[in-house]
Amino acid sequence: MAGMGLTAVDRFEIAELLARYSAAVDDGDFAAVGALFAGGELRDAEDRVVAAGAAAVTDLFAATTQRHGSGTPETVHLVTNLVVEPQPDGSAVARSRFLVLQQVGSGALEPIVTGRYVDRLERDQGEWVFRSRRMEPAIWGDVARHLTFDPSSIGS
Repeated sequence: MAGMGLTAVDRFEIAELLARYSAAVDDGDFAAVGALFAGGELRDAEDRVVAAGAAAVTDLFAATTQRHGSGTPETVHLVTNLVVEPQPDGSAVARSRFLVLQQVGSGALEPIVTGRYVDRLERDQGEWVFRSRRMEPAIWGDVARHLTFDPSSIGS
């Protein structure tokens, strides 16, 4: 597949992989999130590796994402505006926008963060997999009931 474009099936499978990530986070299934990155890594907006491999990614989400009475973060991750670019080596780069909505208990449904994902994806045994995800949050809302840390403290 090196040097070739992506098929419609490839693009569908890549979109589905991004949707599986969102569903796992929203379900509070951080082991499933980790499994999606078994051969990959998460990077911050400055492109620094923050976790690599299934165990480290699972631990990162468990340590930084609050779960509520339902056992979930009570969020909905929406991934939109997906653009997939084939790479000469047969891999792909997917750029997308994300919006995270949250409603805890009977509180208001509100947007809590929006930004961009930049994913590097490869085929492994016929399946598209994450090799890296750079998370670039752009606009923060109230994440006090979502994260276990204050994101404004990052980089200070």
